[in-house]
Amino acid sequence: MKFVRAFRFLMLLSLVFYLWGCSTRPTEAIQRTEAAKAEAMAEYAEQFAPDDWIAAEKAWQDASAKLDANSNSEAYTLLLKAQKLYEKAHSLAKNRREAAVKTITDNQGTARIRLKALTDDPNVKNLSAARKKEFDDVVKRLGDNIAQVSALMQNGRYNDANQLVGMTQREIWESQQEFFKK
Repeated sequence: MKFVRAFRFLMLLSLVFYLWGCSTRPTEAIQRTEAAKAEAMAEYAEQFAPDDWIAAEKAWQDASAKLDANSNSEAYTLLLKAQKLYEKAHSLAKNRREAAVKTITDNQGTARIRLKALTDDPNVKNLSAARKKEFDDVVKRLGDNIAQVSALMQNGRYNDANQLVGMTQREIWESQQEFFKK
């Protein structure tokens, strides 16, 4: 009989703790999830790991809806899911961003070398005054484009930077063809 009473007491106590745990707002889980989201944002996860970012955002929104509805135990599970997805997006984005920065920086260096070769071409001396002015304008614009690539990367616009450096390399080649291969 004592065993049955003790068992009932433990079951009741467990139920009270469970309900108490479900009824409190999971502030620690919210803070961990927000920290994971901030880290993912710092690595531009939305740009470099879009699938995981979207899934994490969906889990975060679902968790927020459950929190608003005071469904804290369900919200806790969704917060854990969102946290893990944000962490995965962060990890993927970090690696992909580092690779993109390296590629863009390498292409920017190549564009600088090619622009220098264009300006150092011995045939520049043979250009007429009007063609020389046109050539100088093109060189200035291309130099500005190369410099702008760094600013775009600093602002997190990696796709724009990659497009600009690629377009600039193409324009350098076209300028070589236009001014010196005729």
